[in-house]
Amino acid sequence: MRTEARGYIAALLLLAVFTAPGAGQEAADTSAAAGQEDVDSNEPSLLLVDTETRIESVGFRFLSGTALGEEDLYGQVATRGPSPLTGVQGALGFLPWISPPVRPLFSPLALQKDVARIRERYRRAGFVDAATDYDVALDRASNRVRIDFVVDQGEPLLIDSVSVRWAGAPRSGDPMSGAVPIAPDLRSAWAEQLARLGGARGRRFGGDERADIEIQTAHWFLDRGYPWAKVTSEALDTVDHAVDLELVVSPGPRARVDEIVFEGQGRLSREVIQREVT
Repeated sequence: MRTEARGYIAALLLLAVFTAPGAGQEAADTSAAAGQEDVDSNEPSLLLVDTETRIESVGFRFLSGTALGEEDLYGQVATRGPSPLTGVQGALGFLPWISPPVRPLFSPLALQKDVARIRERYRRAGFVDAATDYDVALDRASNRVRIDFVVDQGEPLLIDSVSVRWAGAPRSGDPMSGAVPIAPDLRSAWAEQLARLGGARGRRFGGDERADIEIQTAHWFLDRGYPWAKVTSEALDTVDHAVDLELVVSPGPRARVDEIVFEGQGRLSREVIQREVT
C-alpha cells in the first residue's frame, strides 16, 4: 500500500511539473513559436486529487477546429468517463436491487499519456504542429474531476506535388522511362494514371492519405498483369507545410494466364465452371 501511495504521489508531482509555467509540452512550444496561444491547465485541482478521486466526465475542446472526429480521439485515450448507464443507475438508486453507480478512478499518469497519444494521432494525420493539453476541474465536495482534452491542431501538411520514379532509377529523368520500363501497350493508360496522381495536389498529407495513394498506384499495376508490383513513397521536401511526394515503383515482371486446370469439380462439368471464371 505504501508503495502504491508513493507511486501515486510521484505521478501527481510529474503532472504538476508539466502544468507549471514554462514547462509546456514539446508540441505546445512549437505552437507558441508559431505565434499561437498556449493552453492553460488547472494546476490547483491536480494538486488536490488523491487515490480516491473519481472521474465525472471526459470531453474535448478544440481551439482551431478539428479534422478528426471525437470517436476517433476517444479511441486513443485510456481516461474514460462514466458509462451512459451511470445516470440511470443513480436515478433508480432507491430500488434495492439497483447497484449504485461506480465512476472510474482518476489517474494523473494515464492522463499525461493520453495527451501524448492524442498529439501523436494528430501528427500522423498531417498536423505536425498540433498542441494538446488538458483542463482538470475538481469538485472537492464529491472528490470528482471534470476533464477536457484541449487541442489546437494547427495547420496541416498539404501535398504540393506527386512524382513517380522506377525503383533503382535516379531521381532525375523521364518517369516514363528508367530501369524498369512499363509495357508499351500501357503507356497511354499510365499517362492517364500520372494525371490522376497529380490531382492529389492540395490534399492533406497524413499517414492514411499517403497509404491511399500508394495502394491506388499498386492496384493500377495489379489490375494490368503485374502481381508482384510494389509501391513505396518518400516525402522529398517539406517547406511551408507543403510536401513533394515521390512514389517509388517496382512493377516486377508482367504475368499472363497460360492454362487453367480444374480439379475435383465433382458433378459440375468443366464447361459450367469455365463459364463462371471467364
